[in-house]
Amino acid sequence: MKGDMEEGRRLHKLLFPLSKALFAETNPCPVKAAMAMLGKCENVLRLPLVPVRKETEELVRKALADLGAL
Repeated sequence: MKGDMEEGRRLHKLLFPLSKALFAETNPCPVKAAMAMLGKCENVLRLPLVPVRKETEELVRKALADLGAL
């Protein structure tokens, strides 16, 4: 809103790995996995949704850890 492009770029660069990880598989599964990692909910899904692959779980966990959220 203030036109601070440098701060916008910095935030984009910081958050992009998490955004990419959250869309690595069909939403909302990676988001649910992330919220469970943060202790906000249980990672329980109803069919036809299934838990994310181990690789995606690791991407999400790394992205959250890199942000200092874990």
